[in-house]
Amino acid sequence: MWRGAIDSPAARCLWCGGDGREDGGEHRARVPRLLVDFELADIEAPVADIAFCLWRSGRPAQAAKELDALRVRDLLGGYCSVRPLDDAQLAAIPVCLRGRGLQMLAKRTQLGVADDGPVHQLAWLETHER
Repeated sequence: MWRGAIDSPAARCLWCGGDGREDGGEHRARVPRLLVDFELADIEAPVADIAFCLWRSGRPAQAAKELDALRVRDLLGGYCSVRPLDDAQLAAIPVCLRGRGLQMLAKRTQLGVADDGPVHQLAWLETHER
């Protein structure tokens, strides 16, 4: 069902089905550029989705506490080239980004997972907020 829904210029760079493995999906591109996992998807405001994406994809590695300015610029630039954001929406992204960090921390705490990564990532955000 989703295959017909992603027929857009941005999505034409990759068409991946199955579980995302080379042998489990259909690829229009030689190297997958994007794999979206809808298992934990929620319906959120677009700025929340952007912030949640930046929580992971804005970092050079999953364990990194810092956001990479080039990754953030590229993601926001690409998004805004298709759907421009106004000043209020742009201002809400850091708030939603911190919200994502708190959500990750709460989930880990509830599951009893000893992982202080979100604490360090949230502290970095606090220190580097402009």
